[in-house]
Amino acid sequence: FQPLGIESYHWETDPQGTHTGGFGLHLRPMDMLKFGRLYLNEGGWEGRQIIQTETVRYSTRPFLPAAKPQKAFYGWHWWTSSFSDETETGTEREYFYALGFGGQYIVVVPSYDMVVVVTADKFKKKRAPVDIFRQYIVPLLLQQNG
Repeated sequence: FQPLGIESYHWETDPQGTHTGGFGLHLRPMDMLKFGRLYLNEGGWEGRQIIQTETVRYSTRPFLPAAKPQKAFYGWHWWTSSFSDETETGTEREYFYALGFGGQYIVVVPSYDMVVVVTADKFKKKRAPVDIFRQYIVPLLLQQNG
């Protein structure tokens, strides 16, 4: 995280002191945004290649179809999905996202050069999960392009 300037984080470890990897990472929203921008820029950050481009591309490809409620595929710790821009051509806009515990999202939409960060605490509030990106942000994107 040092090249991104992320200093305040907590990542859970196993009894041997090894980071758990796929879960247990606590980041501030601005740091989640930095991580999303790193992937938006295919591993590049401020003129440096932090992660190999091919690794980013490979990790954000759809590998396994997901069961409901996800309308997505799973890659390497990233979910992948798409939405239609509803124009005459009906172009599918692909995006990928990290889905964290309790409703934390980092959504990357390369065709819009956009990263969206959502933080929530749906478990304490006992509410049904809301896909804020698909229900609220996608319609606004489509409205601006319509």
